[in-house]
Amino acid sequence: MNGGFSMKDINKVVDSVLSSGGDESIDSLVRMIKSGEAGVSPSQVKGFAQKLMPMLDEKQKRTLKRILAKL
Repeated sequence: MNGGFSMKDINKVVDSVLSSGGDESIDSLVRMIKSGEAGVSPSQVKGFAQKLMPMLDEKQKRTLKRILAKL
């Protein structure tokens, strides 16, 4: 468990945010990352994003870029 969340929980949140792209979801995820509640650091997220980006569709890429900009 990471900060009370399992990796499965974190993956669900990320999938939800990437598919919805809503500001509230993005802000919530960014808060979790910055506070340490997500169990990953902003620099880890940036590294994951670089690897994930080529596999995403355009909407998901835009959402991920918005998340990265807020970190």
